[in-house]
Amino acid sequence: MHPFKYNAKDWLCASLITLLILITGAATLTAGLPYWGDDSSAYISEGIAIADGTFKKQAELNYVMHPFDNISEDAGPEGLVYVWGYPLMLSAVYKLAGFDRVSYSSIIWYKIPLLLGLALSGGAMFLLFRRRFSAGVSAVSALTLCFGANLVKHLNLLYADLPFLFFSILSLLLMEVYSEKALSDNEKRIRLILSALFYGAVLWFTHEIRLNGKTVCMIAAAGHLLFLLKNRRLVRRKDLWLHVLPYAAMFCLAFISEHFFLAPASSNMSDVGRTTAEMIKNQVQVYWKLIYGYFNGLPRFKFRYTGYFLMAACIIGIVRKGFRPENAHLTLLLLGTLAVNILLPYSQGLRYLYNILPVLIMFTAYGLQAVWHLLTSRIRLPRLLRTGAKLCAAFLILYLPFLSIVQLGSDNLKHRGPIGS
Repeated sequence: MHPFKYNAKDWLCASLITLLILITGAATLTAGLPYWGDDSSAYISEGIAIADGTFKKQAELNYVMHPFDNISEDAGPEGLVYVWGYPLMLSAVYKLAGFDRVSYSSIIWYKIPLLLGLALSGGAMFLLFRRRFSAGVSAVSALTLCFGANLVKHLNLLYADLPFLFFSILSLLLMEVYSEKALSDNEKRIRLILSALFYGAVLWFTHEIRLNGKTVCMIAAAGHLLFLLKNRRLVRRKDLWLHVLPYAAMFCLAFISEHFFLAPASSNMSDVGRTTAEMIKNQVQVYWKLIYGYFNGLPRFKFRYTGYFLMAACIIGIVRKGFRPENAHLTLLLLGTLAVNILLPYSQGLRYLYNILPVLIMFTAYGLQAVWHLLTSRIRLPRLLRTGAKLCAAFLILYLPFLSIVQLGSDNLKHRGPIGS
């Protein structure tokens, strides 16, 4: 078989998207934090502990310092271990920039992993979508993800969600690239092995960066399996180990890192299902409003039906394309993530849905394409007019979000606020 090949324009476009998000996002970085939370404090403390070699002691402190009214039943007096993929990044920042415990002037440096996570998410999402859409649709979709809603504002909150967004997209992208290459007759064995190890390392870090990272890894493996079933006539028994190698590498890295260097993260699975029927009903309403609000705020139009229109397009996309072999695992990721969040006895807002936002945008793009094809099949339009309509739509979707971020960055550079308490 012939795997999908990116051309020079694709790589250039992905690089430009990443650079654009990097520059505009960097301009919005503030000197401090809008507020301190237990999560951001714990991430920094754990990152410093990793760098100083006091990780075990910090885990014991985490349990003592955490409010007992909402601590997970999976944690015990021996320690509470926060997922340490993001703190591992912060440990590198600590080594380079230190941590100012007097005036807290070094806080801005701890936002660099978030900035890189958001910028690289744009480039990775373009490459993932380019396998399904034209370059134009892929670029607009990637920029919509990064400029729409309030993702840029989350650059100033020290949470793991933006790095996790990038590693989730990268895991799904590498699964598709590697599974195709492993079936190809033209790939050298040594290159395949190195690719498998790299893909496995990305899966490992996705697993370590958020508690639901293991879900993304399982979804990627499910997508790989579906791909093999679809192309089972091309699968060679002697090469099956190549398809298992990335996941074996992930398990090895997880075992070594968690049992010889750090520790497994404390699970919160005991929280799932601790909800009554009334709480589940409320959670459904919460996430319905969150998703509606996300869609309604994407183009920043002051039009109340924008959210309903885009949600309808998303549902059309799921019905039309969501259960095809190339997308079935993404539909499973979408539905599974929503189900688990609804079963939790608390809500953390949109940030718990970050890793499925690319899937929502993908199905919305499918739905809008279906509506467009239906309209153009009924109404014959000149090619120039069709191109103009597409460019106009892209402008309307991206103009206000981009303008808002540019203004936010400009004001921030002129009037950097105080670091805060």
